[in-house]
Amino acid sequence: MNPKEHARRLALRLAVSFALTIASFLVARIVSDYLAHGIEDAASTISQHTIPAVESLGSVRTELRRKASLLDTLAGADVSTEDVRALRDELAHARIRMERSWAAYTATPVFAGERDLIVVIESQKRELDTSIDRALHAMSEGDHATARAEISARARPAITQTDEAVHAAAVLNRRITTEAAARIKELRTISRTWGFALDGACAVLASASAYLIMRVLRRFWALLDERLVEMEHFTGRVAHDIRSPLSTVVLALDLVKRRTEGDAQTQSIVERGLRTVQRIRQLVDGLLVFATAGKPYRDEETARVSEVLEGVVEDLRPVAEEKEIRIACEAPAATSVVACSPGVLVSILSNLLGNAVKYMGDAPVREVTVRVREAERTVRVDVEDTGPGIPEALRSTVFDPHVRGAEAAVPGLGLGLATVRRLVEAHGGTVSLRAGDRAGCIFSFQLPKSEGARRRSLDG
Repeated sequence: MNPKEHARRLALRLAVSFALTIASFLVARIVSDYLAHGIEDAASTISQHTIPAVESLGSVRTELRRKASLLDTLAGADVSTEDVRALRDELAHARIRMERSWAAYTATPVFAGERDLIVVIESQKRELDTSIDRALHAMSEGDHATARAEISARARPAITQTDEAVHAAAVLNRRITTEAAARIKELRTISRTWGFALDGACAVLASASAYLIMRVLRRFWALLDERLVEMEHFTGRVAHDIRSPLSTVVLALDLVKRRTEGDAQTQSIVERGLRTVQRIRQLVDGLLVFATAGKPYRDEETARVSEVLEGVVEDLRPVAEEKEIRIACEAPAATSVVACSPGVLVSILSNLLGNAVKYMGDAPVREVTVRVREAERTVRVDVEDTGPGIPEALRSTVFDPHVRGAEAAVPGLGLGLATVRRLVEAHGGTVSLRAGDRAGCIFSFQLPKSEGARRRSLDG
C-alpha cells in the first residue's frame, strides 16, 4: 500500500471513529432525555393527580361517616326540637365540606374507568341529600316515625352505596399510584443500563480515536524525521555548492590583492570584499546549523559578539549612510562569547539591524543603536531604532512567519524576524520586543554564554 493510500485510510478511520463517538454522545443524550421525561410524567401523575385525588376522596368518606353518625342520632327515641335544629345545622355543614372535597377530587384528571364511578357517586349523593332533606322535614313536622323510616329505608343505604363507590375510586387512584411508582423504578433501571452501555461505547470509541490519533502522529513524526534527514542532506549539498564558488572568489580576491599591493584604495576594497565573503561563508554555516537546530549544541560552536557585530555594522553602514541613518554601537566586552556559531549570530544581527535600517521611513531622528549587556550566564543584545515603531496589534505576532504591517511599503516576505526567533530559540535563548524611549521600538535577544566563557567569567 502506498503512503498516500495508507494516510487516506487512517484519516477515514479516524473520521468514522470521531463520528461514532459523537453519535454515541448524542444517542446517550436523547435516551437520557426520553427516560427522564417518562420519569417526570410518572412523578407528576403521583404528585399532582393521584395523591390529591386520594386525599380528597378520603375527606368525602370522612364526611359520609359523619353524616351516618348524625343520622343515627336523629333517629334516636329521645330527640328534642332543639336537638333537631342542631343536627340540621351539622348535617348542612357536613354537606358543604363534602361538596368542597368532591369538587377538589373532580378537578383532578380523570383516568380510564373513573368517569363511570363519578357518575354513580354523584347520583347516589343526590339521592342521599334528598333522603336527608325528607327526614329533616318530617322531623320538623313532628312526624318522627316517618323520619326514622326515611333514614332507615333510604338514607343509610345511600350512605353505604356512596361510600363503596368512593372507596372504589380511591382504590383505582392508589392502583394508578402504584403503577406510576413501578414505572419510575423501571425507567431508572433502563436509564442505568443504557447509561452504562452508552458510556462504555463512548469510552471504547474514544480509545479507538486516541489509538488512531497516535498512529497518525507516529506516521507524521516518521515522515517528519524523513523530511528532516532529507533537509539535512539538502542543506549539506547547498552549503557545499555555495562554498565551492566562494572559495573561487576568495582565490580571485587574494590574487587581486597580491597584484595590487601598491594601490591602497584597491587593497581596501579587496579587504572589504574578503571580509564580506568570509561573513557569507559564516552565514551559510549558520543556516546549516539552523536547519539542523534539533541536534544537541556543541560548545565548540561559539561566536565573539564584538567581532561579528563589527562586521555586520560595516556591511550595513554604506546602506545606512545612503539613507542618512546613523548606526551607533556600545562596544561589547571582548569576553562576550555566545553559544552559537558566528554564522548564526551574523544572521540574527543582520536581520535585526537590516530591518531597523529598512523600515526607518521618514522619521525625523534617524538612528539605530546597538547595546550589548553581559550577565553571569547570558549575553543580551538590544537593537533600538527611532523609526515609526510597530502597532500594538502586531507586537504579539511580529515574530511569526509572514507577518507584516498592513501599510508596509517596503517589499519583503515577512520571514526575517521569524528566522531570528527560530535561531535564538534553537540555541536556548529568547527574543522580545518593546516600545522605544524615543519612538520606534527595541528588539532584544538573549543567548547563553559558551561554557568556556561562562567558566572564565566565574573564575574571574
